[in-house]
Amino acid sequence: PLTIISARLKGMPFLGSVPALIYHHLYTYLLGNLALVDFEFSLESQDDHAMLNSSLLEMTADFRNGRFLVILTDHSSPDTGDVHIAPNNAGATTLEEVIIILQPAKCIHYSFLRRRRRSSRARKVSSLYITDLSPRFSRLIFEIPSNSRALFHQIIAFAQKNLQLAFTNKFLCDYAQNLFIHDKVHMGATIFDHQTLGAHTDVILFKAGEHLRFFWAHPILRPHGNPASTICHSCQFFMPWIDPNAKKRKLGQIKDHRAQIVHKCQNCELTLRYTFPEGAKWVRNNGYDGTERGSWLCELLE
Repeated sequence: PLTIISARLKGMPFLGSVPALIYHHLYTYLLGNLALVDFEFSLESQDDHAMLNSSLLEMTADFRNGRFLVILTDHSSPDTGDVHIAPNNAGATTLEEVIIILQPAKCIHYSFLRRRRRSSRARKVSSLYITDLSPRFSRLIFEIPSNSRALFHQIIAFAQKNLQLAFTNKFLCDYAQNLFIHDKVHMGATIFDHQTLGAHTDVILFKAGEHLRFFWAHPILRPHGNPASTICHSCQFFMPWIDPNAKKRKLGQIKDHRAQIVHKCQNCELTLRYTFPEGAKWVRNNGYDGTERGSWLCELLE
């Protein structure tokens, strides 16, 4: 069984939201073993805060035994990245403070997730846009107190400031399917079907002990993860770049997947060279694999 708990900032629509999409996406797999609980929240006053905690406590009392996917739907200030806590952008605070506010609620409290070893696969997936993950915040969400579980198994974030949900929604649905249905916990099980997402944004995965950046690479459009200019800065030719080694790459004759990529302008023959980023690695260790879909790299963030 899986319970999706959806908390939406008051005024944000339910239809088209990530919780609604994930629910319909997983429904045919889990049938009667899937529940969706959705409610609006506001933290504009102390009463609103108390009401939110009361709602979460009541729900976790009803759904104590099972797996949970908790989704907080909110929007943030475009200038600071702070999360809004009331309708009509009436107030905002840091993501760290929102987590602290929610922490007393048993739905994200550590102890209620303690179960037998075989059934201890309770996981939570959160999609958040994070502008800063301070060491204190990292300790808050990932460190494990005595006799307890960490607050989050992992957090998925996106690096694009002008994030387009049309690209992220399908990715999150597929990721939830792989995680909760197929028990595939590795990002590589999902991310290779989402090249359009990679062209739009990097994906950041925060887990205890490591923070990983996944970024898309393409021999022409994004060589070794570096966005290629759409014009030649020498002759202003539009979409100018060709890869002299494209045929060898397609035939799999380039065995070194870290080899330098050369771009040549088809108009003025300006040459640009792209080296493999230090510390990065291929997610599937297959380079560009001779396809036009590109591939994914990842690197450990400090």
